[in-house]
Amino acid sequence: MNTTSWKNQSQQDKWQILKNAIFQIEYVFRLLEEPLKNTYTCVTVTKMNKNLLKILLFILLSKISMANEIKFLIGMNSSKYLFSSEIDSLNHQQKTGFATGLGWAMDIKTKFKFEINLLYSQKGAKVSLPYGTDKSVAGIYKNSSISFPLFLKYQLNDKASPYAALGPEFVFVLSHQLNLPASGDNFPLLDNTRRFVFAFNLLLGYEWPIGQWGLFAEVRYNRWFSNFWIDSSGTIKSESVAILVGGIYYL
Repeated sequence: MNTTSWKNQSQQDKWQILKNAIFQIEYVFRLLEEPLKNTYTCVTVTKMNKNLLKILLFILLSKISMANEIKFLIGMNSSKYLFSSEIDSLNHQQKTGFATGLGWAMDIKTKFKFEINLLYSQKGAKVSLPYGTDKSVAGIYKNSSISFPLFLKYQLNDKASPYAALGPEFVFVLSHQLNLPASGDNFPLLDNTRRFVFAFNLLLGYEWPIGQWGLFAEVRYNRWFSNFWIDSSGTIKSESVAILVGGIYYL
């Protein structure tokens, strides 16, 4: 459905289309919810987070009809946890993870675009956990999430050119655990993890149009502003740098 046909719809037809879209989102969410429970132990989604996810999915679907381009993203990120001073003795290090997703962009005005992504990411941190007297054991925090980054994008021109973008991100944590490679122990942490995190992105990229298609490469800096650790003894946030590449289809 293009934007012209939407404008020509009656008010009653528009409401019916919106209701049908919401029902489809609820159906997809029910299909996803049970596999997630089976895959990630103790996965529960609060009613507020579930409603927010439905709203974001609805916005994502509604923007497809107005999009000028569709992006296919894949890449790697290097992430670490930012511990508060109370628990900063963990000697954290960077951990690499996988990222992939889709994106839709629409023109706002000359050189400016609005872009929304649906992104799956694997993040975490490597740490040294102290125990006993002057002893430590290596640990790896791992988390996975589905997120919705929103961008205001500035591109120099329509031909091959660099671009920059920034904007907020809504993150829904799917899993969180601590692995101890030396012993093979695995500790699920999702019960102590907030399911929703507010984040921010800043990116630089380059785009190469090739007819109806195009290629791109970009570097993203991501910062989780929200504390995703429920325990009041300290705070844990996250930051990462991702390198993403992919293709663009121009509509």
